[in-house]
Amino acid sequence: AAGVRLDVGHSGSDFRFSAARSLFELGYRPTTISTDLNLFTIDGPVYSLPETMSKIWALGVGLADVVAMATSNPAAVIGRADELGTLDVGRTAEVSVLRVDEGAFPMSDGFETITAARRLTPVGCLRAGTWIAAAPDRWAGAAAGPPGPTTSDRATPHHPTGAAEPASSAGLTHELPPPAAREDHDRAAFGPPDAVVGAAHPASPALGTAAPAAV
Repeated sequence: AAGVRLDVGHSGSDFRFSAARSLFELGYRPTTISTDLNLFTIDGPVYSLPETMSKIWALGVGLADVVAMATSNPAAVIGRADELGTLDVGRTAEVSVLRVDEGAFPMSDGFETITAARRLTPVGCLRAGTWIAAAPDRWAGAAAGPPGPTTSDRATPHHPTGAAEPASSAGLTHELPPPAAREDHDRAAFGPPDAVVGAAHPASPALGTAAPAAV
């Protein structure tokens, strides 16, 4: 419908690969990609914005579109496309640098785990003329595992709900609580679902001002 904008807003229990697949197949794709990253989701299943972008990429959305969903689209949604979201002459050069890694990367929505053949790895960003290196993420120093297929953007189911989510392919695991427990926690922390209002996050300096061509 005219005026409707869809945002991912990945949190501990509100984003589902299964629902995303169904919506994508019907032609409904997110306008923006954001996270509800907090104390309870930073160690899984959300981890980071680049990982959330990687999940949408793994579900079949093209890379250029994924990058736009985290850069130029949010800038347009908040009415600041004239100053944020893209690189251009006369604008502040705030640039996020991401690297494409290939391999076999388990990624979870908190209920289902898929294996992605590629992921976006943060390298660093240029902010107000200063280079800021990215902090090591959960894959740092760990082998990605055996090479995965690289000819398709789509991912395949990795293991059923309730299994441990690999924290790295080096053998470490992060046990997620059962889905019901995560939903109970979210209600206690944030109130019932109808009391929570979602909104697109503004394009951030850390990952919000690089044009798709800059990745």
